[in-house]
Parts: sequence; C-alpha cells; structure tokens
Amino acid sequence: MEKEKILTVTKGQEFKLSLKDKIEENDIFYNQYLEAADLLEDIVASDESDKLADWMKTETENNIIAFCGERGEGKSSAMFTFINAVFNEEVRKNSTVFTQCENVKNTIFSEPIVIDPSAFDNVHNVLDIIIASLYRKFSDKYDVSSEQFDNYRREKLLNEFQKVYKDISLINDPAKMLEEEYDYEGSIEKISKMGESLRLRRDLSNLVKLYLDYMMKESVYTGYISKKLLIAIDDLDMCNANAYKMAEQIRKYLIIPDIVIVMALKVEQLQLCVKEENFKNYSNILKNQGRIEGAMIDVEDMAERYIAKLLPKSRRIYLPNVRYIENAKISYQKKNEEIIYEDKMTNSLNASLLDLIYMKTGMRFLLNEEKLNWLQPDNLRDTVNLITLLGDMKIPENDREYSENIDKFTEYYVKEWIPQNCQPVNYKEVQNLIRVPYLQLNSEVCYLLDKNYKKTDKKHVLPPANFQMDKPNCFFWVLNWFNTYKNSMFDKGDDKFVYMFEILYTIRLNKLKRCKSHEALGEFIGGYIWGPAFNNILPNAVGENQSVRARFSFSIISAYNIFSEKIGNVFNVNNDLLDSNKEYVSKLSVNDEEKEYKILSWMLLGLFSNVCIEISGNVDNSSMIRYIYDTSIIFPNYRLNNATQICLENYIIGICSLENLYKKLNVEILGISREEFMKVVDRIEKDNFSKIQVFRTIFCNIDLIMRFHEYCWKNKQSKESGNKDERGKTRAVVNRFFRNVERFYREHINRDFGEKLNNLVLRDSDGEKAVINISELYAELLQRSIEESISYEEKQKQVKVKEMMDSLNFEVLQNESLQSVSIYLINKSPDNVMKNVKNMLHNMKCYQLNHKDEKVDEDRDDFVKTYNYLINYCQRVAEYKVGNPKLDITKELNEEYKRIVKLYSKYNEDK
Repeated sequence: MEKEKILTVTKGQEFKLSLKDKIEENDIFYNQYLEAADLLEDIVASDESDKLADWMKTETENNIIAFCGERGEGKSSAMFTFINAVFNEEVRKNSTVFTQCENVKNTIFSEPIVIDPSAFDNVHNVLDIIIASLYRKFSDKYDVSSEQFDNYRREKLLNEFQKVYKDISLINDPAKMLEEEYDYEGSIEKISKMGESLRLRRDLSNLVKLYLDYMMKESVYTGYISKKLLIAIDDLDMCNANAYKMAEQIRKYLIIPDIVIVMALKVEQLQLCVKEENFKNYSNILKNQGRIEGAMIDVEDMAERYIAKLLPKSRRIYLPNVRYIENAKISYQKKNEEIIYEDKMTNSLNASLLDLIYMKTGMRFLLNEEKLNWLQPDNLRDTVNLITLLGDMKIPENDREYSENIDKFTEYYVKEWIPQNCQPVNYKEVQNLIRVPYLQLNSEVCYLLDKNYKKTDKKHVLPPANFQMDKPNCFFWVLNWFNTYKNSMFDKGDDKFVYMFEILYTIRLNKLKRCKSHEALGEFIGGYIWGPAFNNILPNAVGENQSVRARFSFSIISAYNIFSEKIGNVFNVNNDLLDSNKEYVSKLSVNDEEKEYKILSWMLLGLFSNVCIEISGNVDNSSMIRYIYDTSIIFPNYRLNNATQICLENYIIGICSLENLYKKLNVEILGISREEFMKVVDRIEKDNFSKIQVFRTIFCNIDLIMRFHEYCWKNKQSKESGNKDERGKTRAVVNRFFRNVERFYREHINRDFGEKLNNLVLRDSDGEKAVINISELYAELLQRSIEESISYEEKQKQVKVKEMMDSLNFEVLQNESLQSVSIYLINKSPDNVMKNVKNMLHNMKCYQLNHKDEKVDEDRDDFVKTYNYLINYCQRVAEYKVGNPKLDITKELNEEYKRIVKLYSKYNEDK
C-alpha cells in the first residue's frame, strides 16, 4: 500500500512558497519528485561529448524539467523544493528521491539562478538575467577572497563574459549589429565579424563551463564527475507580452550542456502566448476570409508543435489536483512544528478537509460516489486558505462557539466559495439567501432549481409526484428537488449548482441546531423530510394483513389510549383514557394530580402522529395523499383531528424539536401551560441528550439526510422467520431500523454511544425513571391498527351484504310483467347471479299473487320453503361478492344455481 501523504500547512507561512528543507516520503508531491529525479538523471547522463565536431552539436538533449499544472496547484512550491534538494548536497545524499540516481549523485550543482519572468520589461530578457547573475556571483566571490583565484583563469573567464555580453548586446540592438558587421564601402576586414552574434550559443556554453570550473573548484567538491548550472524559471507563461520572446531565447541558447533548467508553468497558457505571436506573424493570411478557417487550424497546430519541441511531453511533470490526492491527510502546525490540527483518519485530502470542517463547525459534508466534494477547492492555494481559516478557529466546546465558527465559515462560503463556483448571473441572488426567512428561502430556492432544471439536459424526466404538501414552499419540496437533481441530472455543472444550495441549507440548519431553543428547527423542517418516500424504509407487512409498516392510519383516540396505558403502567399511575365514542376532548382540571403523565401521553401522540388527508382528483382518479404542514391535532373547538397517521418518520424528526409539539398538539386548549410542557421537555432532553443529538446531527446536514434514506432502504431487511406474530415481526424490523441508524452514525460521524436509540427514557417530577422501548410500542400501535382495521372492514362488508339483501324486499302489483331468468349461467359473475335470482323471486311473487286462492296449505308450505331457499342462496352469493368482488361464483354455487332453477320452474307460469 502506498505510504500515507501529509499536506503540511505552517501557520504564518500559508501564503508564501512552501519551500521544504528536505523531501519526506509523506510529502503530497513525493511521486512527482521521484519523476523529476528520474528526468534529472537522464539529463545528467546524456552529456554531449566534447569530441564531436561543431556541426554535430546543433541538437543537444533537452535539458528542461517542467512542473506543470493549473494556477494555485503548487507548481512553484514543488519546483523550488526540488531545486533545493538538488542543490543541497547533504539533502541530496540522504533523500530517498535520489536513491536510484547514480549520475545525479556524482554531479555537483551550482547555486540556482532564479528567474521571475513576470518582473521583465521590454528591455531585459532571460539571457540578461542569467549573465548578470553569473557575473555578480563571480564578482562577489572574488571581492571576498581574491587571493584564491588564478589570474590566468580569471582573465579567461572575464574574456568569456565579455564575448557573451557583446553577443547579447548585438542581438538586442539590430542597428548596432549592422554597423559592426557590414561595411558598405566594400572593406573585407569585417568579414570575420559577420555571424559573431550567431556564436552566442557556443560562447555561452564555454562561459558556463569555465564558470563552473572556476567557481566550484574547492576541495569539498572533489570526487564529483560533472558540474551543472541550475536555472529556475517560475511562471514563464505569466508574462504574456514577452513569453514567446523568452521561450525563443531558451530554445535557441539555453538548451546546451552543463545547464539544467527547471520550470513551473501552465503549458496551455504558454501555448496561447505562442499562438498569439503566430496570429501577429500571419495576420495578412488571416485577413483572407477564404482561407481563415484552415489558417486558424494551422496556427494552432504550429503553436502546439512549438511547445512540444520546447517542452517535450516526457519532460512535463503534472502535479495532482488536490481533489484527487488519496491516502492523505492535513497537518496544520506552528513554525516550531507544534501540531495545531492533524487528522487521525486517512482517506484523501478531500476527506481530511471535510473532517476538519466537521471538527470546527459541526457540519458534516460527505464525499460523493466519485470520492469528491464540491466544497474542496480545485487547487492547492485555495485549499491552504480554507485550511488556514478552519485551523485558526477555536476548537468549539459549546453551542455558542460552534455558532461563531459557523458564522466564519458562512462568510467564506458567501464571499469566496459562491463567486468561484456559481455563474455570475446567479451568485448575487444566492448570496442574498443566507439570512432570508426560511419560507422565503424555500420559495426562492425552489424557483432557482426549477428554472435551471427546465433548461438543462436530463438523463430522464421524472414522473410527476402523486402527493402534495399543504405549503408549496416547505422544506420537503426543497429536499425533493435535491433528490430530483441527483436522480435525473448528469452534468457536473448541475451537480455543483444544486450542491451550492445543499451547503446553504446545511449552514442554516446547523445555526438553528446551536440555538438554545429548537422550536425554530422544528418549524424549519416542518415535520416531513421524505414523506411518501419514507414508506419503503421498513418492509411492509405481508400475508393476510398486508399494510405499510412505516406509515399507517389509526384512530387518534385509540392511539392516545395506548400511550396513556403505557405511561400509566410504567409509572404505576391511573392515567385516564379517552372515550372511544366521542370525537372531542375535555379540558384538564386545574388540580389534576396526574397532569404530567397526561402531558407525556399527549407528547407521545404528537411524536408518532402526522396529519395526512387522502384525496382524489388527479388524472387517473387514483387517490392522492395530501401531507398537512401545520394543522394541529386538537382543533380549537376541542374536537380531534382524525386525519392522522402513525409514522416512524415523524418520531425521528419530532424528537429533534420536542418544543414544537406544544403548537402541533394545541394542548394549551386543554389547560396545559407552556411552562408545564417545557418542564417535561427539559427532562426528556436531559435524559436522552446523546440520542436526540444523533437525530439532530442527521437532520441538520443535507448530505446525511440524503445518504441516510438510501442507507436504511438498502439495509431494511430483517429476520422475520420463526414463530413471530405480526407484532413480533414489526418489532424486529423497527429494531433493525434503529440498528441501521446507529451503524450509519458510526460510519459517517465516527462516534459511538452505549445507549440504544430505540430506548426512550422518561422521568416524572419525583425523579422516577422509565424506559419506553419504541420498537415494542410501534409494534403494538401497528397491531392494534390492523385489528381495528379488520373490525372496520368486517362491518363494512356486513353493511354491503345487508344493502344487497334489502334490495330483495320489494312488492309486486297485479298483472305485473314477469322477468326473464337464465336456465343456466353463461355469465357467472355474482352480479348476474343476484340479478337472475332476484328475477326468480319477482316471478314467484307474481305467481303467488295470481294463485293466492288456488293453493292448499301443503303447496303453500312448499312455496315458502323454495322462496326462503332462494333468499338463503342470495345471502351466500352476496357474501361471496363482498369478499371476491372481481371473481366469478364458485363451481359449487353454480351447480346449486341449476338446482334452484329446477325448484323455481314449478312456479314459472311461462313454462
């Protein structure tokens, strides 16, 4: 496994070049330094032989090593760190970077000449700087200890300086060059001077060789086979006006033996500079409209080939983007190497930065499927700036300090992140959203997301939702938009666009989390996060009593009575139940001794209940669920809101803001003061602090909210086999859900806790504690709901059967027409059977009316038996129809129909 990398940021030196004294194996650019060392080994090993003739020395091995990358990726820091390691003999010998570089080990390198092209003007150039630097170093050394220099060699070196200086002067002054080289009166004495400027490359090579021998002849350097002059050129591409001119000087004169050039640049920028020069040179051609397209391609191709000649691709070292550096972490330290912050987890720099954000602000952002996060800047300079901002924050110990850090991070997000990552047309609007009221925030965010969604290509268009919220600007719809983008958009720009709002909401929610009161947090979320999407979090009940376990309808009075019984049992008090025959509640007496236990019962009801109304009216007339946003459970007239469902989503959200239940329940109307209610809330908060914090952390961070649903859905299956009844199976799946929450929290927050999340601790004013197992309580609610639903369904079936049987109670009139009856059934549906039997009864009544004076008692008894038999048969067909509305009658009922027809035929006057 590759060794762990560390990005070390030193406080006080964050905005300087990061020049390391030595190269460690955990340096984030260690692999690039190894690559540079290999290139240096090739350059040193391929010295041109002095025995070659001059005409054979025209093409020298390229001697340039280029650190390439975007702005701010650390090119300059990497270049200077590498040069320092090359120049420093002790560092070079001990560094693992040069372990395999034997020729580099046998080479001594001069003190680097550093060139900053951005400081150039139209007068001075690369050659000027190099020659001036060499002469200055020679002069300074000679002034200090002139006695150490041999006069002959000194004069020879000075002579080479003079020759090179003259060559450069002639190049820089074309008029002077003509004056020196040409005699228009015909004198041939100046022929020897012709082409003197063209000898600059040779003269410069001789100068460098003499300079190295003269300046590096001390005994300390004995034993080295070769000597090299180091030249560092930083940001050649930044000097747009002179970049091409400098590149040409490097190409013509500096690619010579005994010189090693190390550059830091953005190749694409330098190529643009060359292309611009080509445009100037070929301006006349480009004016020809007929050839402009082909000429443009040629100009671009020429620029690319020029750069490939100057900087061969094999000599380019591209620095990694900090977003993609894996197995790395951040270390923020003081100048004395005292650690201020160092991540203990190693995954990537991206992950390490997110850990630092979480530690300082409490906001948890996650890596996406590609192991990236848009919060991570795409260059090293901005990453260091963000690390510095976070590193200088105080390690928070309370909500106030967390809130202060969030404010500092918010300023960075608004003033730096948004302008760098958002289109100019939008970023002013987004900046203004940071402090608007939450309903206005939701409205504007939904508008911006909808506008961008409509104009952008999609993987597929999602079908319209079969649900709606009471308010179109609630948090539920914002999260729904986040999921829509995730599931249907594929462009990275759209992914970053929506993530900008996910960061914004994470900031707003965490600010609310750090408030003393969490009622505003409950108002912000509004009770729903996933709505109908939460229904598949728990596997549905199967078998005879199929139902959705995660959300189901239940009588509000029955639910309250279950909670009241539970509270009464655990605290051993006589907790009153509601009258199941009434749909309203009464005010509590002022001196009610069991008041706090009733408050607990109402709180449990508020925690588990949400208000949903099933309506119709969409295109296919199927039912639609309408999720009510802020309707209370007790109406102002003391009536109970029966449009409620029991939902586990409501519990895990509601526990984050227990204060909000006071308004949701509207228990003030019962005579429960806010002070009384808050005393109970405070006790629950204190006794369940760590568990409540788990859910607040999840629901205050958008990345966690979205990942949480997916995680629980994928891991929802539990072992439901064995002898468990429906109650036991539900308890098992709810247990599994809470275990999933615990594992999810450990994986994404890296914290553990000893308590189980499904154990809710309650305590009364006397200090007596009780533990409510939420899994068991939820299982009981579902079981009782199923039983109540079955009882209701049976009653409905009985009503339908009675309605069908009541239709058989009719009278006939004298001479009324007979109805047709099928002798055998072609259509065997229950409706057709009932129709035929009803016609038989009609005809039998007509027969009885027409022959009432002709029949003896025995015949009359036979008639009554046949008539009652038909009624009994109708009863059984009706019951079958209610239970099987879409099926034909059974074979047995069909055979019985044939027997009935034979009995009926005796009273059929048309036979």
